Amino acid sequence: MKQLRQVYEKAGVLIDVLKVDDLYTVSDEELDYFFQMARDLGARAISSELPQQRSDTKRIGAFADRHQVFAAYHHHAQGTAAMYEDIFTEAQYNGANIDIGHWTATHNASPLLFIAKHAGRIPHIHVKDRQFGRDGGENRPFGEGDTPVRETLQAIRDKKWNIRPILEFEYRVPEGSTRAAEIRKAFAYCQAALLA
Repeated sequence: MKQLRQVYEKAGVLIDVLKVDDLYTVSDEELDYFFQMARDLGARAISSELPQQRSDTKRIGAFADRHQVFAAYHHHAQGTAAMYEDIFTEAQYNGANIDIGHWTATHNASPLLFIAKHAGRIPHIHVKDRQFGRDGGENRPFGEGDTPVRETLQAIRDKKWNIRPILEFEYRVPEGSTRAAEIRKAFAYCQAALLA
């Protein structure tokens, strides 16, 4: 793992997050291995979906604390401020991977207050633009939804929070465009927000 990390570092690529699916179904030995792997690769966090059984976050948190690598739980519609705040009490390295588009669409509110309050527990966020909506608003091209993408990125920059924004492309490709072109537009939108 350390040799693999050197290959990426020589290429100028930072490995900041290790994504592990089905984290809650593995043995303690496998779980320990994943956290060692993340640490050896230089990652600050392992990202995984929120579990169905809330007791799993306490178990995972113990390994996160042992290795001092965040367990960054990712939400869709089920993530709430109260749920995350409860998870944070279980382990020092229990954290959150806040999806600012999902938060906006399911809570009909900006995620920025929660992020500001818990920035030290959020190693990375998923960035996409969605509309407000009772059952989850539609994904939109960046700048066309209700998600405070620009404000969130600027707050991370201005407050010097150690949070990595990760772009997610989830809206339908407009006719006459391509996925690559739309991703470039999303990146340019974020870049412009950070240069403003």
